[in-house]
Amino acid sequence: MSNELERFRVDVGAFVAKHEKRRGLADFTKYANDPVGFLRDVLGCDPWSAQIKMAELVRDNPKVAVISGNSIGKDWLVARLALWWVYAVRGFSILTSVTDRQARNISMKNVRQAFLGAPSLPGELFQMELRVDDSSGIIAFTSDSSDKLIGFHHPRLLLCLSEAQGLEPEVFEAAFACATGVQNKIVCYGNPTRPGGSFYSAATSGSWASLTVSVRDHPNIISGREELPGGPSLAWMQSMREEYGENSSIYRSRVLSEWPEESVEGLVKRVWLRAAFDRHDANAAQLAPLGGSPPLLGVDVARYGADSSVVAVVRGARVESLVTWHGASTTDSADRVLAMAHGLKTRHARPGIVVDEPGLGGGLIDVIRKTGWDVTAFNGASQAPEPTRFLNLRAASHWKFRELLENNVVSLPRDSMLEEEALAVEWQLSTGGSGAVQIVAKDTIRKTLGRSPDRLDAVVIALWESVGRPPRPRWGQSTWSYGGPG
Repeated sequence: MSNELERFRVDVGAFVAKHEKRRGLADFTKYANDPVGFLRDVLGCDPWSAQIKMAELVRDNPKVAVISGNSIGKDWLVARLALWWVYAVRGFSILTSVTDRQARNISMKNVRQAFLGAPSLPGELFQMELRVDDSSGIIAFTSDSSDKLIGFHHPRLLLCLSEAQGLEPEVFEAAFACATGVQNKIVCYGNPTRPGGSFYSAATSGSWASLTVSVRDHPNIISGREELPGGPSLAWMQSMREEYGENSSIYRSRVLSEWPEESVEGLVKRVWLRAAFDRHDANAAQLAPLGGSPPLLGVDVARYGADSSVVAVVRGARVESLVTWHGASTTDSADRVLAMAHGLKTRHARPGIVVDEPGLGGGLIDVIRKTGWDVTAFNGASQAPEPTRFLNLRAASHWKFRELLENNVVSLPRDSMLEEEALAVEWQLSTGGSGAVQIVAKDTIRKTLGRSPDRLDAVVIALWESVGRPPRPRWGQSTWSYGGPG
């Protein structure tokens, strides 16, 4: 027991001493496959129908994602499932959340209330921990860092991720690293506020057992009475409807438990992307090839790690294909790009190549240029053609991508990762009086996705070079940046 936990010890006096003396006398293992029975018989509570379904999903599946609106009793249930896991399965439970308030005042508070209300349960209670014996117990902490999960292993581990929509991808990765055993389980739960990120992937991938619970299904809403104190009310639903509207992202997420089509400040809408995918599937070669028909390669290059090197092959406003690879050196990546370019070359035209210059892109450009092939260098930090409207070239090119989608001009190959990346990008007006459009920092997008938006970057720079940019200010200029009229 750490000194920190000792300092936070909850003094429950003779109550705890009594249960310490009874340690090992009570046997709850008959409830190992009956979490609902444990809740009713041992904890003396009566879960409602959605909570019963959630309990059974956790019992039967190694990975569970629960998507719900506000105040349907997720934390209440998970705390009691953690107790079931400890006493009936003889396991260890971890409760983690984004904030200390959630972990301390909600997750662990629910554990404390349930434990103190069940006199037959042995154990010793602390502010952030319940210890039953050396191998069984519950601990709660914030998940602001994935490091806090490192080293947690148990043959029977239940890992509960609260407010999962706000957790960093690294926390999900650390959870997977902990829950490696046959009898290890992960349950993540939260509101469907953002159509992207690890929680969205878990809930929609099909590899997790998932449950969606709408506020409309809650007993308080169905009966019109407060059958479950603290649950949602008809008055609250009505106020949400009046404040935001039934078709708003907030109402659909917080009340109906539906994933919004896009975040409030999302760059693009899902319906636009799906329409662009449909146009591509329909072999829409008839789409007007704005800017001419010669092929062009948009290249976003990576070297090692989870990021991908991507080439977007475009003709006009049609993105024909995306080609990806991992882990190649700069020279190897240059060879791949040149091989694709030579394959698309005709008697009358050679494909253009535009490369995202920052980072490894500069080295790739140098290697390709040494072969005599012309390359356009794209630097998103450079000045935009309309500097009063866009903060930089990255903002201008992404906005052009938005306009091409909104106006049904572009067609895209159907790609779930491209879709996820596009929906993760948000925009805002810059502060300081200029009011120029700016795109959220790439590091923020990486945290949302757990990877860099490589596919989107390749598509955006390719479309910008193909159909988006105004004429270059200087004839023959090979680096796409604006330094003013020449």
